[in-house]
Amino acid sequence: MSSLRDYRVRLIPQGQSAVVERRVSAGSVAAARAMVAEQGAVLGVVEDRPMRRTPATPVWDVLWWCREMQTLLRAGMTVVEAVETMGSETRGSSSQDVHAALLAALRRGQTLSVAMAQSQAFPALLIAGVKASERTSEVAGALHEFVAYEQSLRDLAQQARSALIYPLIVMTVGAGIALFLLVGVMPRFGDLYQGLGDRIGWATRLLLLSSSVLRDWGWLVLVLGAAFALVVRARSGKLDVRSVIAWVAQRVPALRWRRDEYLFAKLFHSMAVLIRGGFTVDDALSTCLQLRLDSSIDHRLEQALEAVRRGQGAASALQAAALGDGVSHRMLLAGERSGQFAEVLQVVAERHTRRFHQAVQSASRWVEPLVLLAAALVVGGLVILMYLPIFEVAGTLTG
Repeated sequence: MSSLRDYRVRLIPQGQSAVVERRVSAGSVAAARAMVAEQGAVLGVVEDRPMRRTPATPVWDVLWWCREMQTLLRAGMTVVEAVETMGSETRGSSSQDVHAALLAALRRGQTLSVAMAQSQAFPALLIAGVKASERTSEVAGALHEFVAYEQSLRDLAQQARSALIYPLIVMTVGAGIALFLLVGVMPRFGDLYQGLGDRIGWATRLLLLSSSVLRDWGWLVLVLGAAFALVVRARSGKLDVRSVIAWVAQRVPALRWRRDEYLFAKLFHSMAVLIRGGFTVDDALSTCLQLRLDSSIDHRLEQALEAVRRGQGAASALQAAALGDGVSHRMLLAGERSGQFAEVLQVVAERHTRRFHQAVQSASRWVEPLVLLAAALVVGGLVILMYLPIFEVAGTLTG
């Protein structure tokens, strides 16, 4: 018995003139055709295989999609016309399958938010915002809100990455020079120092020993490093620069609050977008949980959500869950009293964004010189230790 496969069937339903697409599961092409034969004239059956992304395939850009969709809707197009237009412009790219799925769902009578959720190509926050805007036919406004939100987060992330580029380059170059001195240069000095005996200091001896270990057992060091990386990946589920930086930031108190500023900015901005779109506070908190900001933030969000469902005020629930600082909580209490909670959420998000921006700028001023100084001390120290026995011998001969 053959296993079931997914097929895409294009047909013209009875009593209609438009071509629609159906997805069915069947054992063969013939079986898939027979399943929908009674619904209308079948034009073709194609196996629905998952798209394989190659290095040349462009990455799906949600921000680009929102900008283009917003422009077309404000030009007077309907949602179906806008999706059709965008689909015709993206043939042969990774966006084609997304637009095909959206168009098929829309032609089946589903709303744009449902079609976006079924395509699994859009973030939960965008889907929730579009769903809320469909009640007032302000889809273009919801897309504009998400564009502003996403662009602000990308600017913050870009600022953090820019602040890390220079220190990482200096550390990489310094480590490369130190490794070259230990593996390529120091062994030659070791042959020269064999007859000096006790004239070599303990620091130079340690340096010679390290060089010998790296030269003779370098493969073992690489194997142990790879094994350590595999263990970390198995325990954490992933191993990349972002996860390593997040792990360090979570455990260093001086970095933790800066990281929290970024997460709070993202959280409060998300809540502001959702509540302005008509979501209740508990629905907004539930949607923010789907963003998976961080395990500790998610745990506190769950606590706040439970408190809100028990009847506690939103500002008090966020304060009890330690989401935000004291100033933010006072601002939220004032917004709750005045009935402008969504507007105050946006102000709080901008405040945390500004604090994160200032923290990154302040850290860049002293981290970059310290990293450069550390690299210079390591490389300079290695060079001094290599030549120190020669200076000592020269001093003895002069004396």
